[in-house]
Amino acid sequence: MKFHLTVQQLKFYSDNGYIGFDNLGVEFPQKEEARRDLWRKEPSLEQLIVRKLGPLALQLTRKTKLYLACDERISETWDTKSAIQKHFSFQGLACVVALLSDPQTPLFFMHPSTWPSMLPGWPTTPTDCYLIAYGTNETRYVNNPKDPLNHWLKKYGFGFGDSLQKNPMIGPI
Repeated sequence: MKFHLTVQQLKFYSDNGYIGFDNLGVEFPQKEEARRDLWRKEPSLEQLIVRKLGPLALQLTRKTKLYLACDERISETWDTKSAIQKHFSFQGLACVVALLSDPQTPLFFMHPSTWPSMLPGWPTTPTDCYLIAYGTNETRYVNNPKDPLNHWLKKYGFGFGDSLQKNPMIGPI
């Protein structure tokens, strides 16, 4: 099922750096371990990320194509009081999707400079979260000592400074 965003939704995202959606039929991945790149082992997650959420990210960012940077299921201890881009070892991300374990919480699409705790509807108590990050041709894998999985992509042949062109592409729509 394809979703087409309205002019008002696109403007809201552009003006505010985020948008929340209810009832997209997206379920929280039921994995106990917190780890990155679940899509590599779960074809259903890759389909969700590339075929359902990717086109929405593409529309919101107004890019002609995006690359999947990573996905990660993280525990309730992550820092939501700083820009979300500081959590990842990528420079130049285009969009991050946050799916919270509480089904009453909206599915958020955010600009990477957004502070999640500042979003209306973001829970005041810590919760598990599934993050999906998208980048462009200009996005680079960089050394970020604050990222606990800083060296994760090296086992897939990536080195610091590499682009995302080894990962799935979304677009053009």
